[in-house]
Amino acid sequence: MRRSLILVALILGFGGCDSDTSPGGSTTSTTPPDPAEPKTAVFRVAVVPSSSYPDGTVVFLVNGEQEAELTLTRGETYIFEMADTPEQHPFHLSTSSTGGDGGANAWLDGVTGNFASGNEILTFVVPIEAPDLLYYQCSNHELMGWRINIVSL
Repeated sequence: MRRSLILVALILGFGGCDSDTSPGGSTTSTTPPDPAEPKTAVFRVAVVPSSSYPDGTVVFLVNGEQEAELTLTRGETYIFEMADTPEQHPFHLSTSSTGGDGGANAWLDGVTGNFASGNEILTFVVPIEAPDLLYYQCSNHELMGWRINIVSL
């Protein structure tokens, strides 16, 4: 079953807060984080046997979920950390719903580290002009990834 993983990720980069020390020595915040400041979400990516296909098919596991449907926001930064991802399953962002095309449909704008494996990192700064739908895929094998919905604030 495909479930939406909407930024159920480690959120970093909320910005600093000005603080004052109260008489008891504790610190109190006087300035809340700026909600307009870009944030960074981290997704951990592994390759596991699919629970949907008993024939030994493998899929990407994103933050512990198979076939995770992601929702990313234009202007935000996302880090995909590979977790011992085998070299034969290079992770990339794509316009292809199936993958396995050798990366012919790779999405390049705003991406650093496409075709990541091992413990490499793929970073995606979602451009304002990004399409509403992308995919994360393996460039060598079909149907290992799933949807990335791109939204505006």
